[in-house]
Amino acid sequence: MSGVGLRHEKDETLAGLLRQIWSGRKTVLTTMGVIYALGILFLWLSASKYEAEMLIGPTPQMGIKEDVGTLPLSTVARFNALDGTLTLSSKNSGLFKALVTSPRVGKLLLKTPDIKEGIKKDIEGGIFSPDIETWNSQDMSAYLKNNLNISSQIDVQGLFSLSYRHVSPEFAEVFLRKVHAITDELIRNDYRVLTSDRIAYIQKMLTQTLNPDHREGLTRLLLELEKQKIMVNADRSFSVQVLDPPTASRTLKYPRKGVYFGVLFFAGLILGCLIVLIRDPVMGRDGGS
Repeated sequence: MSGVGLRHEKDETLAGLLRQIWSGRKTVLTTMGVIYALGILFLWLSASKYEAEMLIGPTPQMGIKEDVGTLPLSTVARFNALDGTLTLSSKNSGLFKALVTSPRVGKLLLKTPDIKEGIKKDIEGGIFSPDIETWNSQDMSAYLKNNLNISSQIDVQGLFSLSYRHVSPEFAEVFLRKVHAITDELIRNDYRVLTSDRIAYIQKMLTQTLNPDHREGLTRLLLELEKQKIMVNADRSFSVQVLDPPTASRTLKYPRKGVYFGVLFFAGLILGCLIVLIRDPVMGRDGGS
């Protein structure tokens, strides 16, 4: 068969499909109507959510250039030539990201009545809604992993944003502040315990060491640890700081109605066409038999 004949046959096949769909246009429109009705019902039952976001970055600390050799590994130093000081930036961003959705944070959030009540409003609705009163730290950790969005800022080391969606924009802002405060305090306490243990160990070594050189080195190390202890106990953010406080959008972020209804339109159209194309041959065979 020549190429012209094949093309003519394909054209006839396509034309036949279009005629078949056109003849079943009522079925297509009915299917689209049903899909739209179900979609509107789902939209009505689902919770509309607002998104809050805050920008987080490293916590700067000050020191002198002689401190470079004694800085902890979690610190990046930048020398200021004008006054001979250092701007020290903590590298705890990675630790914060790992800990913010952990069961340790979840356990403390469950002990906060206002937070529990807000999350209850977020998860309620439907017969299969979980009961937050039965949650443990692992359940809260799973909720945090599913609902907290961490986005690193491109080309900016240690800078990232934390976002959260909730039916109440006010609660979304409060929740982000609470999550940051709890996570930062956990990291602070870990460093406080570590520093105190090291100080106690060095003090013990000083009582047992007679060599003057060793005692001098231990004394310098003890002084540096005392400085670190002072910074740990400072009344400020320890691991990472909030550069831009959480602010919730007053426009709905979920669902996006334009995209949602567009998907419903094409889903109804495609499903209706498939029903027509499958139904007519089946009915034809049944009629022939």
